[in-house]
Amino acid sequence: MKHAFRPFLSVLSILAGAAYFAACSNGQNAEISYINDETIRSAADAKEGATLWTRELESVRLLRDIAKAPFAADTVSLSPTSVAAADVGRPFIFPRLPGFGSLDTTLLSTELADFLNAFCASAAKWQFSAAQFEPEALFSLILFRHDVQTAWQDKFGVPFPPESHAAEEGADEQPSHAVFDSWIFGKPFIDGSDFEIPVRFICKSGFIDVSVFIAQKTDFYINQLQILKWGKKNGT
Repeated sequence: MKHAFRPFLSVLSILAGAAYFAACSNGQNAEISYINDETIRSAADAKEGATLWTRELESVRLLRDIAKAPFAADTVSLSPTSVAAADVGRPFIFPRLPGFGSLDTTLLSTELADFLNAFCASAAKWQFSAAQFEPEALFSLILFRHDVQTAWQDKFGVPFPPESHAAEEGADEQPSHAVFDSWIFGKPFIDGSDFEIPVRFICKSGFIDVSVFIAQKTDFYINQLQILKWGKKNGT
């Protein structure tokens, strides 16, 4: 009986030893894994703390509602295709007239454009107000009137337009002529409070390009008129 029991005890001892060593091995592995995790985390935290991070780019845009855009109607569903079709990222392209230049008048303030339109409306009827000119620039106005009236026949092949009505005797109103039908402004050149603005006066016979020099003080005043070019209809 003793001889039969000994092999059983031997087998039991071997199994118990194997279980003990397995438990010890698993505990050591868990401890090594914990140590490794702590070491990696500490190294990562130290690395992050020593790193100089740049400022977040476009942080405001990330918080902005981009479901709508000011350039698109509410009925337009925003998509890559619709945004690409709008092409809002590029600067505006303005038309140009050969021999005249760009028609970009975005630099003209509302007040300056109103002043210039008032002058052109007067010039279209060949009636001028001295109040629109600086006192020392009135001679420039006299030369402009003289040059246009004397060169009209030569440049356009027709007489200067006659008066629409004669001024009444003793009246302050100037005689009216239907000289120009319309006008357009070109891109202005601005130097502080001084402006040079190309204006094309259009009539039935052609056009006259004029540089209008304006100074801004308390108000706007014209200080020079310069004829740049004559253009005959169906000609040069």
